[in-house]
Amino acid sequence: MGPNGSGTGSGGASPARTGSSGAGLSGSGSSATGSGAAGSGAANPGAASPGDGGRQHGGRQHGGRHHGGRQHGGPGGGGNGDSGGADGGGPLDQAPCGFVITDPHGLIAQVNQHFLTSTGFRAEDLVGRIRFQDLLAPGDQIYYETHYSPLLLMQGAVREIAVDIRDPSGQRLPVLVNAVLDRDAVGEPRWIRTTVFGATDRRRYEEELLVQRRRAERSEERVRTLQGVAAELAAAGDLAEVGRVLVDAAINALHGDRAGLWLLDRREVAQATEVDEALGNDGLAAAATLSTHGLLQIAAVNIGDFDELTRIPLPDPETFSMRRRGPILFDSTESIRFRHPLIAAAMERTNTGSLVVIPLDVGDHRVGVLAAGCVETRQLSDDDRELLHALGRQGGQALERAALHAEATKSAARSDFLATTSRSLEETVRLVDRAQRLVDLVTRELAEVASVEFVETEGNRRLAESRAAGASETTGNLIGIEPGRAGDLIAQVVSGTRPKLLAERQPIAPSGPRPANWWLALPLRASGRTLGALVLGRYERAFSVDEVAFCSEVAATAALALDNARRYEQEREVAYTLQRSLLSGGLPKRQGLRIATHYRPAMENLEVGGDWYDAFELGDDKIGIVVGDVVGRGLTAASAMGQIRSAIRALAGAGLGPSALLGQLDKFVGQFDAGRMATLVYLELNPRTGHVRYACAGHFPPLIIQGDEEARYLWDGRSTPLDAYSGQPGRSEAEIRLMPGARLLLYTDGLVERRGRLIWRGLELLREEMQRHRNAAATTIVHGIADAMLRDEAGRDDVCLLAVSLAESTPFEEQVPADLAELTGVRHRLRAWLTDHDVDRHDGFAIVLACSEAIGNAIEHGYRNPEVAATGTVTISASIVDERVDVTIGDGGLWQPRETPPDRGRGLMLMKRLMDEVTVDRATTGTTVTMSRRVRWVGP
Repeated sequence: MGPNGSGTGSGGASPARTGSSGAGLSGSGSSATGSGAAGSGAANPGAASPGDGGRQHGGRQHGGRHHGGRQHGGPGGGGNGDSGGADGGGPLDQAPCGFVITDPHGLIAQVNQHFLTSTGFRAEDLVGRIRFQDLLAPGDQIYYETHYSPLLLMQGAVREIAVDIRDPSGQRLPVLVNAVLDRDAVGEPRWIRTTVFGATDRRRYEEELLVQRRRAERSEERVRTLQGVAAELAAAGDLAEVGRVLVDAAINALHGDRAGLWLLDRREVAQATEVDEALGNDGLAAAATLSTHGLLQIAAVNIGDFDELTRIPLPDPETFSMRRRGPILFDSTESIRFRHPLIAAAMERTNTGSLVVIPLDVGDHRVGVLAAGCVETRQLSDDDRELLHALGRQGGQALERAALHAEATKSAARSDFLATTSRSLEETVRLVDRAQRLVDLVTRELAEVASVEFVETEGNRRLAESRAAGASETTGNLIGIEPGRAGDLIAQVVSGTRPKLLAERQPIAPSGPRPANWWLALPLRASGRTLGALVLGRYERAFSVDEVAFCSEVAATAALALDNARRYEQEREVAYTLQRSLLSGGLPKRQGLRIATHYRPAMENLEVGGDWYDAFELGDDKIGIVVGDVVGRGLTAASAMGQIRSAIRALAGAGLGPSALLGQLDKFVGQFDAGRMATLVYLELNPRTGHVRYACAGHFPPLIIQGDEEARYLWDGRSTPLDAYSGQPGRSEAEIRLMPGARLLLYTDGLVERRGRLIWRGLELLREEMQRHRNAAATTIVHGIADAMLRDEAGRDDVCLLAVSLAESTPFEEQVPADLAELTGVRHRLRAWLTDHDVDRHDGFAIVLACSEAIGNAIEHGYRNPEVAATGTVTISASIVDERVDVTIGDGGLWQPRETPPDRGRGLMLMKRLMDEVTVDRATTGTTVTMSRRVRWVGP
């Protein structure tokens, strides 16, 4: 049909048509019968050619070809009767392209020979019979009516419209058409001149371009997909996230509904070095079979129970390890049943129609496999294979990076765990506490059960044990030192230097292999000897070689901490025994004098401090009292404390006085370093006169409260700590007189010193507490002040307190209502008064009980009348005369005997048994009971 034009066309709407929009030219949806609609002649008033005869009559053709325009050729036909192109004689027949002239409705009026030759039509079959649009393919006919014709009507011409013309046999011929609309003098459409160019080669070329474009689009889409996957893989932080990204990508690429990712587990499972044939183990070979074939699932979609492969089959080892490049499609179970029976069986069981296995490689190294499937049977195109292959390469690299990152993270976590373990063990001091903290730590990270077994002189003992939060109490037995295999295992560890691993088979399960419990015993070695064993247990989970090596590092770190705790406890026990032996001596006992002491050891660590107190008899009715503090801790400090304490007693017996005694102590402590810079306060007290001489060697000042005065510190008589420097001018001392009822407190620095607090604040708090205890007994003072001052202290330092009180001469006097409810308060106050006056505890109990009976009798017998009892009172008075306590109880009621039940009436008899003397004087004005008892005096 002449030179090939441009444009494309197909049976449907052409993708490359030019000029499209508008309404139909004829204004009617005429059919492909070759004739116009009724009344169409009115739309073409300028058509006078005989070629229009068929259209003018509105029927099918009248005369066919004769009336169609061969004799009346229309605008392009000239005067030749054969100008329709059937005989090739007209000038249009010489045109190098097809030429068609139609009326405004598309009815063909004239065609040239080129068009007839190219399409295979005859002129008589077309002219006056067929509309041009009826020659077009169905899709192009619609395009003609909706776009081509309206556009031609509006613009007067269309250019390079790609359509398909059907030849007589129905074959489609791609062509490119140009059309021009001729109008008459009044502007009405008259003729449509259409040129037709063949476009077969161009159509083929454009189809090839379209294929390439689609291929480029798919390639671009694949690149975008891979870029998106790469971005998500780059953002993935661990193996699980990488697995999720790859599984989702595989499902999307295959348009599937299930997928899973497995890694090649390269961990080497540790072999059991001890087996128990009695429990059914068959030796090391049996232990080796406890591991799987080396696949570790890290991600899955639509997988319910991995062990039963409910949704996606697990690739068998042969498929997993083979070196075939690219994805592998399993679309038929029959074709793979012999070579891959596991996959075939799993596909049938899980209703998987197609399964694609994608190797995940890094170079020649395989790291895992990605599998995706769907219910339908599906084939893979080359593009699909290329995408999945690229996904496998990307996935392999991402998994390798994640594995390296996980390895680095694991190494960092292990280093952090070792540091945390070491630091946590150092936070406690006692051996048992450290052992318990150790097993608590390892059961959070390394095992499900753990214990620490220690070797001691009298045998082995378990220091601590722990079980992980999720571990069942009934699953397995916590291993320990006991007869049988467990004891033998630990005995081997203790006697050697290497870890021992035990695989213990559980009873046979209903189906499948028997699970096993794994026990790892690690030696705890320090200072060249094995202290014991750290035993770790797991249920159904083996230890890898790498894990055994790390657990050995943990055991080595723990062994040092446990050995230090053991040494500390041994040294502390010796120092504590020495210190208690020095502090446990009896204190002086004098009437009216009360000395109370309190010692609280440091709780932050187990080392014994150098704080001490002492009180002893001197000549001339004097008592020596000292409180001191040696620098340092432990056995050295306790030994120095004992030497200084003994030296003070020896020097005080020589009657040197406080200042001279301190001067001699300077010379004494200069002979051994442990005693230097020790501080102390020493005083000599005469209880009878209350005279006190005292001296302070760098120690905190004594605190005194007496009479109506405020509590105050004694800042006189101060000098430097012992042997602080040579050539000092001499020690000073001071004097003070204690009045009856005075309280004096001596203490060590741990009572007032705090980190982050000024020392003056601590001294002020102590003075306020002394104010609150101004009338308390000496024992109450030391315990009450210690509790108040040490409430916020974590026990960083040991504390010594010594309180001295002089009894007041005032008797006990009280008057209480005649109410039995008052008895409790009276008993408490009387007991406190007796305690303050140093009455022996047994004697004090007897006196209080006798007084309670006398007061009760006075209320019951003297005030039986409720009206009289409402206003009645009972008077109690007590005094100390020489070695005797005299008590008087009186009431103002009238003694009224009453019938006594069998279980009562023994009050007077009880009073006579408790007291040395009892006298009852009954009168009309009241009853008076006088009692007396000789007592003993007690010291602290």
